[in-house]
Amino acid sequence: MIIKVGQVVEVKRGMSGIFRDAKIDNIQIKCTDDYDASVMQVDISKIKEGTITYEDVTFDNTEGNMHWAYFGQIQQPKENYHPWVKVFSKKF
Repeated sequence: MIIKVGQVVEVKRGMSGIFRDAKIDNIQIKCTDDYDASVMQVDISKIKEGTITYEDVTFDNTEGNMHWAYFGQIQQPKENYHPWVKVFSKKF
């Protein structure tokens, strides 16, 4: 899945399983042990280690609350999101 700066994705916050709408402000990928790079887009199915900085826009929040998340906390991009996709894409 490719994510881009400015895109809205769903992010799982903490251990509670609550999902938030997150507008991506910055994407960081790990290059070496000492060096991270900011990128404009990344395929998180190929690059597993990294973080995003995002603005929580779940409730059309205009206060600019910034948070961060690991790539593993990101769900499908909002425009492609549909809860049934998760159900039918599982292998039984």
